[in-house]
Amino acid sequence: MPPAICSSLTHYLFIPLWMLNGMILFNLLFFWNHALAGGITDPAALEKGGSVVWSVAGSDLDEAKQKDTTVPAGESQPMAAVTDLDPVVVTARGMPRTISQTPGGIGMITAGDIDRHPPISLTDITRQIPGVEKTMDSVWGSEINIRGLDRNSVLFLIDGCRVNTATDINARFGLVNPQDIERIEVLKGPISALYGWGAMGGVVNVITRKGGYRKIPETRETIWVRTSSNPEGTSAFGRIIHQGPNAWFLGSAGYRDYNDTQSADRTDIHNSRFRDVYGRFGSGYLWNKQNETQVNIQVTEGKNIGIPGTGAATLPTAADVTYPSTKRVMGSVTHTLSPESGVLDKSSIRLFFQEVDRNVRIDNFPATMALTANEPGADHTTLGINWTNHLTLGAHTPAVGLEVWEWTIDNTERTKYLRNGLVGVDSSVGNVSQTVAGIFAEDNWDISDTLNLNMGGRLDTTRVKSDDLDNWISPPSPAMSVIQVREAQTATDTSWQAQIGLTWQMAPNWSATGIAAVSYRPPDLMDLFKYVSLSSGGALYGNPDLDPEQSRFFEAGLHYVNHMVRVSGAAFLNDIDDMITQAQVSSDRYEMVNVEKAKIYGVELSGEWRFAPQWHVLASLAWTRGENKTTGEALSTIAPLNTRVTLGWDQVKPHSGNRGWRAQITHEWADAQDRVPQGTEGSDSWQTVDVNVGYRFKAFGLDQELAAEVTNLFDEDYHNFLATSRGMVLKEPGIGVCLQYKVEF
Repeated sequence: MPPAICSSLTHYLFIPLWMLNGMILFNLLFFWNHALAGGITDPAALEKGGSVVWSVAGSDLDEAKQKDTTVPAGESQPMAAVTDLDPVVVTARGMPRTISQTPGGIGMITAGDIDRHPPISLTDITRQIPGVEKTMDSVWGSEINIRGLDRNSVLFLIDGCRVNTATDINARFGLVNPQDIERIEVLKGPISALYGWGAMGGVVNVITRKGGYRKIPETRETIWVRTSSNPEGTSAFGRIIHQGPNAWFLGSAGYRDYNDTQSADRTDIHNSRFRDVYGRFGSGYLWNKQNETQVNIQVTEGKNIGIPGTGAATLPTAADVTYPSTKRVMGSVTHTLSPESGVLDKSSIRLFFQEVDRNVRIDNFPATMALTANEPGADHTTLGINWTNHLTLGAHTPAVGLEVWEWTIDNTERTKYLRNGLVGVDSSVGNVSQTVAGIFAEDNWDISDTLNLNMGGRLDTTRVKSDDLDNWISPPSPAMSVIQVREAQTATDTSWQAQIGLTWQMAPNWSATGIAAVSYRPPDLMDLFKYVSLSSGGALYGNPDLDPEQSRFFEAGLHYVNHMVRVSGAAFLNDIDDMITQAQVSSDRYEMVNVEKAKIYGVELSGEWRFAPQWHVLASLAWTRGENKTTGEALSTIAPLNTRVTLGWDQVKPHSGNRGWRAQITHEWADAQDRVPQGTEGSDSWQTVDVNVGYRFKAFGLDQELAAEVTNLFDEDYHNFLATSRGMVLKEPGIGVCLQYKVEF
């Protein structure tokens, strides 16, 4: 065994002791409490009513999963025969459809995946989907890259609500606790007209856990604790759900505190620590068989979050970027009407509010720069409404609706500390706002028993507004002049997108899918109005005259699914015009401009084989190429060829009382990346092995689980290419040991 593994395992051999003591103490207290009350609760009584029914606010999947409750079943019959090898997704079309029957690239991560491999960041788990990669801005909130596109080309939703925030120094994917997630659905490309602005590269929709309705009231609690060696730290999470015939209530809370991650050479990955707290309250009320209202409130607050990567920001490589504090508050109310008859199947209206407060500190500037520290901040507030209606018109099942939202950025003061001791205050963007109003329609037309045609379109009107912006709010010295760098501006633009897809059930287990789409990404507020004073003495300006980026997207897929085997393959092409980038327009002025054209294409394969009752193999491959057609160079945001293979053994099945052992071993490999633009460092090939084992048991009427995981088992010293494409080398973590305990009662 390698010395690093021995050292790590020996050092953390004592970690299970406090977890084991806590588990024993918890069980003794539970036993004592129920003994005083007159005996231990009958395990059968605790299980009465079955497992918790999770739901998705305002979705058809909600109705299907509540088949055995007081909720009307709706159109759930097609789901009854679906194998879990072909999961049902809602995000793509707004209604439940299996992946093999949905044109376009789609991936899903379930709560079970998260339980088996508890991630620090969402990107650690979404990487299981072929074509979905991470860029290592930070351990806490690394960015998701979908087929070569990321940041403001990828729309991030939490429970269907937009998370609008700056993406240059990114941390948006750390704003939700992974343990509170029911599933993550990923759309790879502009394959749905339901989402519009910001979804040209794809959509990441995080769906948190919900309650359901039960004829016999039930309350369930979950406590989960985790400790790990790399990064060294602990986390804890708790959830309580009460479910009754007409109402459910949910409360959850989490805490995480981790130190800097270490690479394989035992060197700290500088400035990668983080600490955060998370809380959520949710409820649902069933007014009658046709009307339901759900409320969702979420709060996340992070402290001292290190961002070891500089992201897409114009910063020196050596600069340290930290979030001293960042906070997200979200509230939403969703009301759903489900008539018992007529052409209207369901009508849902959602009102939501989301605020992301970003406070950043940038220091450790080179001695040659006048700055010693820079503290930018901003409040990103989004207010929105979405109204979606699902109809049945013979062989057609259209979804039509409208969406209106406003994104406001204010309190954008930026404090600059100069090396001569002076302090000045300016603003990176000023007070700006963006209002988008759109109408959309999707239709699934069952042409025959074997052919389904999907058509969708969306039209958006965007209005942007900015106030006057000066070079200084408070100059470092009275002798420095305050001049206007941008006048107040208002502009309106219109964009549209459309797609057409076909599904052909060519044989009982075979289906072929194809889709063609046209989409536009209007420039966001930072593209339009940013103002960044550069260390060279010049400045980077936004450009209110930018045109939308344009995409022409094509994908073809082939799928085979039976009760033992699932195999899918897809080939895609994304042709992009008017890419937005920065360019030097004079000796001291840089602007955001439409100059580049790009072509991204690739192939993806994935499959699962359940070759024995308790055994399965998962495998995937992703190959992507990207070319800047303007310069003739490769794009810097393309991951190399990579594969992932998992061998799993699982005794934990319903027929075993959800008790027993489970184990997995995963091998991941990435090829060297030598197709890089000039001035960008490539990466060597690498491979890692992860091992995970867990035991689920019942004691004193409680479902409990102990699990252990070793990541990067052979301590591979490597770095992810997408973390080096910004002029720096940021290594991935070395070997790590993780232990966790979970109890449900």
